[in-house]
Amino acid sequence: MSTSQDDSKAPERGLALPAGLLAATLMAWGVVSLSDIPSPPVVRAPAVDSEPLALPSLEPLPAPDPRVLFEGEVRPLLEASAERHAAAIDHTLELVELEFREYRRGVEPFVRDLTSIGTRGGVLVRSARDLVGDRDRVSEYVSGKFERYLFTDEELTEFLELAVQTTLDAFEADRNKLLRDVSEALDGAGLPELQLPDYAEFAETTSTSLQTYAAEMATESAVAGVGALVASEAAAVMVTQLLARALPLLAVSAGGATAAATTTGGTTGTLAGPVGTGIGLVGGFAVGMAVDSWLTEELSDDLTAQMRGLVDQIRTALIDGDAETPGLRQLLEEHAELLGRAREATLEQAVVGS
Repeated sequence: MSTSQDDSKAPERGLALPAGLLAATLMAWGVVSLSDIPSPPVVRAPAVDSEPLALPSLEPLPAPDPRVLFEGEVRPLLEASAERHAAAIDHTLELVELEFREYRRGVEPFVRDLTSIGTRGGVLVRSARDLVGDRDRVSEYVSGKFERYLFTDEELTEFLELAVQTTLDAFEADRNKLLRDVSEALDGAGLPELQLPDYAEFAETTSTSLQTYAAEMATESAVAGVGALVASEAAAVMVTQLLARALPLLAVSAGGATAAATTTGGTTGTLAGPVGTGIGLVGGFAVGMAVDSWLTEELSDDLTAQMRGLVDQIRTALIDGDAETPGLRQLLEEHAELLGRAREATLEQAVVGS
């Protein structure tokens, strides 16, 4: 019985030995295989030096040259300002040109009225009365029609003042823009002594310099009184003086009209105000033409052409002037040039110093 039991367990013992060997073999192989895998490198912290790292010394940047700064940053802004001044003047003169084109359109209806039977009779009646009285009824009559169809003294003066004031306003706005642009360009320039004027100070300083430069111009110019005209910063003053100086130029081109007018009792320059002389010449010229040869059709055409010529002459006298009497164009250009000089001097003093 015992023998049979031992025999039954023999296979189990026989199997146990190989299994144990297998396990031992696997364990031994695992140990050997793992030992073949290299260990990760050991990262060691760098040795800390007991002395702190020496940083390179930073030298302060040199301050910019004020003259170079002015020429490089401010000068281009001054040139741009001068270009804006020129554009503003061109715009004003264009407005004046357009206005005189409208005046020219009034010539034909004026001539039609002047050469009508009713007006012709009115001229003759008033001419007879003027011979025995001290009033210039003919000139008043014809000048009234001229003012109706073309312009009055007040209308022309008011328009020119508005046009000039538009230019002066543009100059003022540009002054503020210039100072703002310069401030932005020089912001952080590194000049501790740099201190630009504020708007009020800038305006006052440039205005004072403008008067000084204009006075110098007056002594150097062959044109009497041009300095006072250029220095004026009030449109009304500039226009009044301009009209008073420019319109007498019409006497040269319309001199024949005066003689024609005096034959009917008419005179020139009877209207008040600076335009009076100009309108008086136009009125005298028209009267002389109106009473000549009973106003034939040919005369009507001639009168239209000559009246247009007179309007053009008024325009030329006011805008262009001549060598001795500057017109609006020259006055505004010289005013802008002196303003530019004054502003440049103020900004140069602030940036560069004396």
